[in-house]
Formats: sequence, structure tokens, C-alpha cells
Amino acid sequence: MKVTEAPLWIPLLLKQYEGEEERLLAACGPHLRAVVVAAIDSGMRRGEILSLQWSQIEGLTLVEKKGKYSMTWQPRAEFVLPWTKTKTRTERRVPISTRLKSILEMRRLDPAGQPVPLESYVFGSEVGTRILNVKRAWATRRAQSTWTDSGPHRDRES
Repeated sequence: MKVTEAPLWIPLLLKQYEGEEERLLAACGPHLRAVVVAAIDSGMRRGEILSLQWSQIEGLTLVEKKGKYSMTWQPRAEFVLPWTKTKTRTERRVPISTRLKSILEMRRLDPAGQPVPLESYVFGSEVGTRILNVKRAWATRRAQSTWTDSGPHRDRES
């Protein structure tokens, strides 16, 4: 296979969006920030993220010791997306980044410090009930922020 240089326009494109992720995350509230980081780090669609349940995470172990809970991760932790929850109707496995693991650890316990049930939604409310969309939060934060609205796949509906 022949290796070629990247086209000359790629560095210009990357420079154009430099710092956009930081501005975007700075403008988000805690729940929306978690959803946005999940989208950035996993490449999952909005519907896949919002329908994700704790039972779909492989590689996370919850350990109770003297009434306190701790979590350990296996080296290859991943989300398992069944075909019923994907747009393409094919099962997928998505690796979990280090940054996303820390967010998941914060969301795994309810406000009382107890683990939420496996049927609960990962990016749901504080007690794990499903949140159907984040469009209002997204529109509000976008209106209040300074991030640009130009970019590939901006506000994609898929």
C-alpha cells in the first residue's frame, strides 16, 4: 500500500476548529457536558447515548466494602449497543475512553451513594430515569455560548 501525505487543507481545517471542544464543554451544564463528552469520545449518536443502560457496559465492576462502593475497570471496557438501539440495526461495541470512564463513575451511584439499578439509564436523571432528548438544553447553551455554529455535522439529526 502506498502511503501519501495528507492534503494541504487538513491543517487549515484543524486550525479553524482549534479550541472549539473546550468552548463547547465550558458552555454546557453538568448533564449536557456528560452527553457531549460521550458523543465526542465514542462517536455514538444522540439516541444511542440517551438510551444507554448500565447493563450495556462491559468491563465495569462495582465493589462494596464496609458500605462504600468503588469501581474497577477492565483494560477493554466497552458499550454494547444491541441492534434494537442502533440506527443501522446492527450490534456494535464501542470502546470507553479514560475521560468517559471518569464520567461514568460519577454517574453510577445515586444521590444517596447507592448504585443505581442496571436497568437505569446512564445519561438519565440523577436516579436513572430516561431523558428523551437534550434539544432544549442544547439550544439554550448554544444561545448563551461563544462557540461557532459552523462545522461538519453540526446539529445532526441522525
